[in-house]
Amino acid sequence: MNEVARAPEISRNGNAVTVRILYDGPPGGICLTAGKSYEQDIDLGSFEAGIYTLRVNDYTTTLTVPGGAEGM
Repeated sequence: MNEVARAPEISRNGNAVTVRILYDGPPGGICLTAGKSYEQDIDLGSFEAGIYTLRVNDYTTTLTVPGGAEGM
């Protein structure tokens, strides 16, 4: 895990998944150009076939999990 972030908060409401990456750095923050990039694998659990919205902090995207009777 990155040394400036705590364990992420993960919540799920229907087909919407929200992940909050929480910062525990020094007061006033750090310069993003001088700081390290953040990289971590986060287990979101299993998903049924369908369309999902994933939000990570201020970034939102839509994901499609294939399968099901509709042939997604």
